[in-house]
Amino acid sequence: MTTLVATAVVLAALVIGALLGFLVAQLRSAHNIAGLRIELEAARAGTPAAVPPAEAATRWPMIAALSAAVGLAGGFWLGYATLARRVREKFGGLKVY
Repeated sequence: MTTLVATAVVLAALVIGALLGFLVAQLRSAHNIAGLRIELEAARAGTPAAVPPAEAATRWPMIAALSAAVGLAGGFWLGYATLARRVREKFGGLKVY
């Protein structure tokens, strides 16, 4: 049962990481569209455009690193649970003399 829970936790972490990646991509494209609109309006008016800096572009490495760390921790936990279950099944536990 613990392996099933561990698998569910790892899958949930992967889904959350994928969702965060998708949302970051959407924010980045929305920011690009806003910048293009500013440039278009400036070109129509004949003045130079002042495009705001991309704040969302600086956050995605942190989100990717956090998602990778959660995925690695979940994978380690899943592997440890599987190994512990197999040792208990084969040897009846780990005995230290």
